[in-house]
Amino acid sequence: MKNDSSLIGEIASFISSIAIKVIAFALVILLLFECGKLSFGFGRSIFYQEPVEAKPGTDVVITFDKDDDMDSVAELLKDEGLIRKELPFVIQGSLYKISIVPGEYVLNTSMTTKEMLMKIEDTSKKNKELNTQETTSNEIEDGGLEIIGGAGDNVDEKQLEAARKSMEE
Repeated sequence: MKNDSSLIGEIASFISSIAIKVIAFALVILLLFECGKLSFGFGRSIFYQEPVEAKPGTDVVITFDKDDDMDSVAELLKDEGLIRKELPFVIQGSLYKISIVPGEYVLNTSMTTKEMLMKIEDTSKKNKELNTQETTSNEIEDGGLEIIGGAGDNVDEKQLEAARKSMEE
């Protein structure tokens, strides 16, 4: 009888260890499935964003300050109803290496995140050029220096630096 009860104990122990392994395996599979779903949804939100509204949408004028970074811009855009989530915007902005330049930007609620980032980048370049031209004009007026270039009086930074050095001497 002792052999029968010890045999039954061994069988019960074997079956329970297999059951625990099967349950653990099922939980790992379930966890991987859920992680895959979350990852897919997150990746989709980054690379396939739908606009907040259908075309034609609504134009919104946004002003970025000199202290604004991608996080604060994303927060502002979400508050203005231009994007649904901030994190995908921030990640896409860093992937596209978008730089924020202070100024006014006209964005539309029918734009995707990528379209907004490209518009911000294009407008940033224009704002940067305008800021550079204004700075160059102010420096020239302040120093009493006029540089006469060739094609359209475009002032090169190297020319400006050389002119400043010659004034100091």
